[in-house]
Parts: sequence; C-alpha cells; structure tokens
Amino acid sequence: MGSVGAGYVICGSARRNLKAVSEDPGSFGSTGHNTIWIGATIAIQSSAIGLDSAFDGETSKNAASCIRAVAQSAYIGLDLSADPHPVQQIAIYGSNNRGFIANTDGTDTNPSVTLTVRGKNGSLPTSASDGANLGTVTFTDTANESAGRIILSTDTVTAYDYVWVQIEHNAGEDLNIYVAQLEITLSSGIAVEQWSFQTFQFDRTASGAKRQPYVRYAPRGISLTPSARTGAITVTFNQPVLDGSHEGVSFRYHGRELIITEVTNSLTASANVIETLPPTMRVTCANAAERDSFQIGQVVIGQTTGSEGLIVAFNSTANLDVIMDKGASFAASERIVSETGVATVSGTPSATTTAGSVVWDEAAMSNFRGWPRNADYDRSRLVFCDFPQAPRAIAWSAVGAITDFKVGAEGDDAMLEFAPGNGRVLHVQGGADQFVLTDQGVLYIPISEANPLAPGSVSFRPIAAVGSSGIKPVSMHEGLVYVAANNKSLIAIVPTGQTAQPYRVSNVSEFHSDLFTGVRVLAAMTGGGDQAEQYLWVGQDDGTALVGRFDPSNEWVGFVPVTGDGTIMWISSLGGTVHFSTRYQADNTIDWVLEHLDPSAYLDGAVTLNNPGAALAGEPGEGPLWFYAGLTVDLMDGDEYLGARAVDENGDLVELAGDDFSAATVVAGFAFTVRVEPWLPDLPEEQDHGQRARRRRVAQAAAVVRDATKFTLMGREFGAPDAKASGTYRAPGQMRAFDPSIVLTKSEPGPITILELNGRIVG
Repeated sequence: MGSVGAGYVICGSARRNLKAVSEDPGSFGSTGHNTIWIGATIAIQSSAIGLDSAFDGETSKNAASCIRAVAQSAYIGLDLSADPHPVQQIAIYGSNNRGFIANTDGTDTNPSVTLTVRGKNGSLPTSASDGANLGTVTFTDTANESAGRIILSTDTVTAYDYVWVQIEHNAGEDLNIYVAQLEITLSSGIAVEQWSFQTFQFDRTASGAKRQPYVRYAPRGISLTPSARTGAITVTFNQPVLDGSHEGVSFRYHGRELIITEVTNSLTASANVIETLPPTMRVTCANAAERDSFQIGQVVIGQTTGSEGLIVAFNSTANLDVIMDKGASFAASERIVSETGVATVSGTPSATTTAGSVVWDEAAMSNFRGWPRNADYDRSRLVFCDFPQAPRAIAWSAVGAITDFKVGAEGDDAMLEFAPGNGRVLHVQGGADQFVLTDQGVLYIPISEANPLAPGSVSFRPIAAVGSSGIKPVSMHEGLVYVAANNKSLIAIVPTGQTAQPYRVSNVSEFHSDLFTGVRVLAAMTGGGDQAEQYLWVGQDDGTALVGRFDPSNEWVGFVPVTGDGTIMWISSLGGTVHFSTRYQADNTIDWVLEHLDPSAYLDGAVTLNNPGAALAGEPGEGPLWFYAGLTVDLMDGDEYLGARAVDENGDLVELAGDDFSAATVVAGFAFTVRVEPWLPDLPEEQDHGQRARRRRVAQAAAVVRDATKFTLMGREFGAPDAKASGTYRAPGQMRAFDPSIVLTKSEPGPITILELNGRIVG
C-alpha cells in the first residue's frame, strides 16, 4: 500500500504459497500436487482425457470432454502431503450438457446429488468416505452444471495431506459421473476465534411453519387446488407454475404453509402440509336472490360468529362455497354480509371438497427464486433486499428478532414492502430516516417519533435520480455517500434541515473525476482513535486507493491517491480504525496481509523485524519475514532510516557487512512517497489581469517544517536521513505555467510535520 503520511502495520498474513492453489486453480498439475481419482468402478472416457484435465482451468465442457466414472459414489481430489494445507472452499463443475450424472447410455437423468468435501492425514483414502467431513451440499442435478457448485469448508485451520470431493447420487445403480473441473482454495490456517458462522434459519411457529416472507411471483388469476387439508397431498395449478427446482420450496394456501416434495410437471406436485389448510364450507342461503347478491372473490363475514371466508364458487340454486380464513364455519340462521351481499344461513354449513383458490403465494427466497444479495441492519431489524426475482422487494425482520420475518400488523412485526418504480433495490441504509438505494435513484422512508418504522407506516419519497451501484454505501456525520451506477462517481445525500426538502444531492467526486478508475469498496473513518477528522477511503479495481476529507463549509471532498508496492484488495473500517487487505507479489509468490492504518508508522506493511508476533509466525525453520520472501524491504529504527535490504527465499534478511539489526525496535516494511501539492489561488475578482491568458510562475517557495528528516522542495533536497531539523526552507520557483504549483515530496521514510507551505507568485 501507499500513504499520504501514515504507514500500515501488518495484523496477519496468508501463507506464502497460496498462488499455486488459490490464485490459479488451473495450475495444480504443475505445482507438485498429485491428482487422485478413486472409486469402485473407474473408467476414463477416452485415452485423450487424462485426470489432469479436471485441473486445466476450463469449467465449461460437454460430457465427452469431462473425466468420467461409472459408479454410485466416486471422488476426486489432490495429494497435498508434500505441503499440507487447510481448506477454505472447493468449487466443482459438472458437464454443460449432462450435468454431474447421466445414464450409462448417455441420456439425461436428474437424481439428487450430494457433494461432500473430505480431508485426511497419513495414508491415502481407501474409500470415498474415508476422511473428515469438511462440508456438504445436496441438490437436484441439472443438465447444465457448468456454473459449478461451491462448498465452504467447516474447518479452515487443520492442514490435510489429502483433500477430495465425494460425489454421490440416489439413483440406486451405477451411472455416469462427470467432472469438468475441480478448484480447491486453500486457507492460511490462522484461526480467528472471535468469529463464527452459522446457517441462517428462519424461526418456526408452534405448528412448525417457517416465519419467513412470501411473494406472489406467478401472475394473478392462477389457482391452486390441494387434494386434502393435512398430510401428504397433491397440489394442482390451473396454469403452468412449477419447476423441478421447486422441490423443498414452501408455498402458502390462504396463509397456511405446505412444502413441495416432488414436482410431477408444471401443473402438479406432491406436497406435505405443515399447517392444516382451511376448510371449504358449503353455505346455503335462504333463497337464490340472497345468494345472487354475492360475487365470487368477495370476503363474506358472519355477524354473529365473526367468521370470515372467501367466496370461491356458486353451487346449485342457493349455495355458496366459502374457504374459511377465520373461524371454522358460520352458524345456522346467522346473517352473513359482503361488500354487495346479505343473506341468512339456512341450516348448518357442511364441509366439502377443498376448493381451488387464487389466494396463494410462495417463499420469497429459495433455491429456485434465489436469495437476497444484500443484507443490512438498522433499528434492531435485519433488512433483506436485492431479491433476484423480486427486485423491488424489501423485507424487514421483527424488531430484535433477526430470524423472524413473518409479516404482521403489530408495531414490532416483520414487514415486506415494494419500492415504487422499476428500479432494483440494492441497499437499505439507516440514518435519521431510512434510505433506499436503487439502480435508478435514491428514495427515503420518513421516520420520526410520531411515525416510527412499523407495518403500515412505510412510504417512499424520492431524493435523487442518480442510480446506485452494488457497492455498499457508507454513512458519515455529514450524510450518506454512495457509488453511482457507473462505478466512477461518488454521490452524497446531505441533510438540509428543511422540512419541505430535507435532503440535497452532491457529486463529491466532481473535481477529482480523473482519479476515479473504478470503485470497489467504500470505508468511512468517522473519527475517534488516532484521527479526529472524518476521512472517506475508496478502494479501486486497479488495486489503488483514494482518501478524502469532507469540508462542510465548502461542501466538497478533497481526494488524494494512495499507491504503493502492494495491491489493495479491500478496505474496512470501524470508528477511527481502518484495515486494509493487501496483496504483495514477488516472482511467483503472492502474499496477502491484513494491515491497519497507523499514523506513527513510516513504512507500509510495517512489522517488527525480530518479533513479528504469533499471527505472523512461520513454519519451523522459516525466517521472520517469510511472508516477504523474494522482496526488498526498507528498515527503520525509530525515526532513523537504515536503508533497503533483500529478503531471501526462506524469509531471512540478507544483511551487508557491518549491519546490526538486532535491536528490538527495528521495523521492516516498504517505503512510500508523500507528495504535497496544494492548489494555488487565483487572483481576486477585480480588474482583468489576463491571468488565464498569461502564464504565471512561483518566484520562490517556502516550507516551514518541524522535526523533519530528508525531504525535497521544488526539486531541491533538504535535511538528512538520520537527523531531524526544524525551520523555514526556501527553494527557487519553476518555469511559467497557467497553473503553477508548489511541490514538497518525501521519498525517504521518516518524520515530517508541515506547518506552512507558501510561495510568491508573479505574472
């Protein structure tokens, strides 16, 4: 990384040889790891297709180009015994025309497939299951599995000699098993005990129903007819709705849950009832005229019992078929009413065959409909948005219950709302109000003590017509900052204090557009820690960063670029602390380090040479700088710069004659250059001086510094690397220019405090 006046201290590092197994999964064959493929009955499809083809980097292959086994269970993996490693995740790809499984005659079949990642130490596995279970996934095979299946390891600390994927199907006979590609990503093995991951699961009601949100994805007017109210049933739709991937998906019939267990075709499926479905009651009116006062689709209410139901059919002269949503039935002689009708119930209503109804919906998130791509937390509610097939939907959990998404009417209940317009909701960000960022603009949900965020109170009001990108916005004291859809502009939503127009929009990157090459991440340093000011950090796709400070009096953010030897992959912040995930490369080695901003450090990637710390400890026999093997580092002892030295392939410093780096205070890292080039003001607005028509120059520049080691002013060097000096230093100006500048640089690491930087400008 680089800096504008502060260094970056390493918090932790990934293993040095991750490149062979993580950065380039397709290069396994050349790293010394031996491919293993073991199964009960193994056949290579053709002599031209060797086992190494599963590691050639090509993920999309037809079945004829994949390696193949004929079995009920087979496995493929790597021999890592020469350099054991923990596993982070595995991605495995089936064929693009037969999936993972096909009949032995090559025709399609789509059984249930289970992929299990396993690891073992010592001897080779003797069977597919001869190893520790590191993660599993089960799914219905599809014809095209070229998108791959990813399994995250449940153990990223234990190093294994052998790692493989066990592939099983439930067909009960030997079938073709195809593998196009296997990618194994290895872990650093550094345990992070304060973090744990759990599978997100919705709460359940006493009857076992999931407290989850539901959406009506299918067009209105399509009916669902259950064959019974309890147990294993058949559900039938009157128009195509179902897909094979609906297996395991929850549907609701009049608010009662059932789960699809097997899809027969697009109209019919088997299902298990989770909540007893409401009965269909045949209600006889006193006469045909009373019956005819009602309409199908109306809600009818009993004036005595309070029971409610939906009219779904007229039967014979005076009968109504009603699906009861509230209460078991109506009472004999009870008056029932609807929006248009009134009748007296003749006799006791009787249960009839469960009727079809258009009142049904399905789980908002599932393997078929997809899962929300974004989650936020605000006002004690977990918020989901960016649903793949419901792009305008926003789901809020119940207050204080992040796994309860059952929509209700009480103030603390969960909610499901749809933003207006056609934009895809990408983020929901908290603040004085709640901000809804879409790919077409920004809205806000007014929130106050009189109008809290609760069911029935949600309204959307527009702020900006500039769409957001998928990059998470950040909140600062002055407002909300987000990345525009072009990924190259930053937009701020700033409060105005006015009731009629409470927010205004500002393009805070307008004057620095040349610096923005493609934003990857935003992080706000909101004061505290070692920095009192607020800073906005911008990580970019090219591995550089920008840092800006908001000036509320001038309503702009000034940005400066941050570059260096490392490639910045991610930036995160909490209060006054900022962390950087940085990648350093030497020859064929890639190291990942976690750094944090330290205003007292003079080097990037700074680490104490003789005591790097437990998180950076290498293997037995490795040097203290194993993570910088093959690089050249800079050394400092306090404020004194000691020079640059190479690090050998083992991680030891290559010292020169006379070197003594035994002091406990010696730090190794990477020097960076600080460049200070302030804007020079234009002449005041008065009589025309032709300042844009004539070149000007800085006649003399002056810098007032304190405790500074070697630096350069306007190309002239001042100070020494091993002694601090204070005072005023002057240097001659430069050639004439329309926009002359004063430049101070510091390329050699060490302290400097700039008290004043000025110059005399002449026409």
